[in-house]
Amino acid sequence: MINREDYYVSRRLAGQRITCWVNAAEKQFDIWQPGGHIKSIPIKGLHGQTMPFEEYVALMKQEARSEYQQYLRTHPRLTQGRLWA
Repeated sequence: MINREDYYVSRRLAGQRITCWVNAAEKQFDIWQPGGHIKSIPIKGLHGQTMPFEEYVALMKQEARSEYQQYLRTHPRLTQGRLWA
């Protein structure tokens, strides 16, 4: 999983370490192991075009809110108990 997107490599590689390189020019991830290149996978969630700065900022704010909400769902909140009964 990268940036909350699932990518499939290979069942035979389950539990093994791989290296994932961002190939920005080709808009893909290149997957490697010490033995060599395994495969290339298109990056999910790309917008595929230049966007105005204001639109980009709005998108980043939306993603930040989403990540914060995910954080709140997965991490218990700390609360202070009473010091005296």
